[in-house]
Amino acid sequence: RGHGVESIAFRSMTRRPAWSFINCLLFLPSAALALGDQARLIKALQTRPSPAPLPELLLRLEETDARERWLAARDLGLGREVECVPYLLRRLADRNLEVRRRAREALLKIGRIKPGPFGVLLKAGLKGLDPQTAILAQAIRDEALGRLSRAREKYARVFGADRRRLWAAYWAYNDKRLLEEIRAPMSAEIARTLNELRNERDAPGPTYPQSALRRAYGLTILAESLGRRIGAAALDLLAAGRPTEARPLRESLSAALAGVEVMSALAKGLEIKIKKHVPGFNLSDADPGRLEKARLAATRARAATELGKYKTPETEKALARAMGSDPSPLVRARAAEALGRLATETAGQALRRAFEADGSLKVRRAAIRALGALPDGRNRDLIYRAVRQDEFKEAALLAIGRRAGPSDLEFLRRAADDETFYTRMEKSPGLGAVIDKESILLAIARALELAAEQKPEPLAALLRQEAQTIRTRALDRP
Repeated sequence: RGHGVESIAFRSMTRRPAWSFINCLLFLPSAALALGDQARLIKALQTRPSPAPLPELLLRLEETDARERWLAARDLGLGREVECVPYLLRRLADRNLEVRRRAREALLKIGRIKPGPFGVLLKAGLKGLDPQTAILAQAIRDEALGRLSRAREKYARVFGADRRRLWAAYWAYNDKRLLEEIRAPMSAEIARTLNELRNERDAPGPTYPQSALRRAYGLTILAESLGRRIGAAALDLLAAGRPTEARPLRESLSAALAGVEVMSALAKGLEIKIKKHVPGFNLSDADPGRLEKARLAATRARAATELGKYKTPETEKALARAMGSDPSPLVRARAAEALGRLATETAGQALRRAFEADGSLKVRRAAIRALGALPDGRNRDLIYRAVRQDEFKEAALLAIGRRAGPSDLEFLRRAADDETFYTRMEKSPGLGAVIDKESILLAIARALELAAEQKPEPLAALLRQEAQTIRTRALDRP
């Protein structure tokens, strides 16, 4: 029996006839998807898997492969069969963080639907658990039954006993207290993981550092969740006219997540190196949900892109919901692009909120680019504020090109000749300011081309000529 990623993916497809609809959507070309009606695409945007039979899921929950356990825990939560509670309780102590999180989510869903038998089975299952896992299970029971203050107190006890159990803090505290409690231990975990990954990267013949990769992927997922949660909280404070309370939240969040992007990039680079040197390397133990989540996300992302062709209230609502709540940054970014094509005031409100609150730079950049298609003055102010921020400069330039007004074109021309506009502050400590002339000039050239697409001849030809001149400057090597 093979244990590689490819063989696992093949077994997953052959075991699940319920996947046929998703498979068809995933592998059909874009033109074929466009033939479907809005209802079908909206359904695809919300696609979630259907569970396999209970006996099969319980067997897979005990598999040695972490991906099989992750899938089984997820599907047991979808089926919500109370008989699986004792099996899911054991997975709360799984060595893989993502399997533990999926088991908790499944138990919560079952407990909320069938509280009576759930409570009986959970109490009976506590005897075989270690003390901290037993407290975690009791917290899940309290949360499922709506006893939130009790649940938070127990989650806090779990975190207090082992401050590396960062998700327990995430579940225990409100936003401000969460950042106070999690900042130091999360920074320590990121630093420890970075050090291990760097040592492994620099080693001449790498082994498979399972624990370091598992921590890296787990911390990345936690960072994304923190970004979404605290970003939304800060935006709510701004909307309520309380900016002095929103600013410390954002600053604490940045401090807690410092280094997480470098860590994620190191983990992915090391993964490539390990594949070349370690026979039988199986990533699923480190990040069990990646293939499955990517597969579903690709389906939803394609549906979001196609829905941008339908300018209806139903489409707008579905895209705004996806951009606000889909777990995949890819799907949220595609939804933002599609909302930009709809170009309605409601779409503009959703895009502005995404730019202010989303935890992913990819999504925020997509939102600012999409706002270029909406002429509202609030969008203009936001775009011109973003163009002065290093991380959004290129995206905002493209938005200015899409606006294509006389003042927008004049700004692009002045920016192309302003040497100070090419300067960025490098995020790595000690490097200070750097000149990034090429990428910014290329973005200005592309912005002028976008403007040309909206203008009649001969003005369009002049703009294309300007764009080509600037592109030549950008690529000119001294």
